[in-house]
Amino acid sequence: MRIYPIIVTLLCLGTPAVHPHSLADSARIQEASTAKVSGTVVDTGGEPVIGATIVQGDDPANVATTDADGRFVLSGVGLPGKINISYIGYVTKVVDVSNGNAT
Repeated sequence: MRIYPIIVTLLCLGTPAVHPHSLADSARIQEASTAKVSGTVVDTGGEPVIGATIVQGDDPANVATTDADGRFVLSGVGLPGKINISYIGYVTKVVDVSNGNAT
């Protein structure tokens, strides 16, 4: 069986969220950032990978699947964070995601 790398193009849009630090002291807040991550998964020949699985690294319940064009959208990704992109027969790709950037 041949194992192929996956080429990923991502767009990360950060959305700041504010959460109360404690119920007793609502004046103190902790800021967290989440993002909607979208992108296209293609193989080394530039063909879309249909049905690839994209999982938020620290939240395996946050999952997306690529469509017929290899596109996906994954909401609520904590920043900075990681997403894992996998497909049967391909090497899993771990992508670091920060506000506006993916590497």
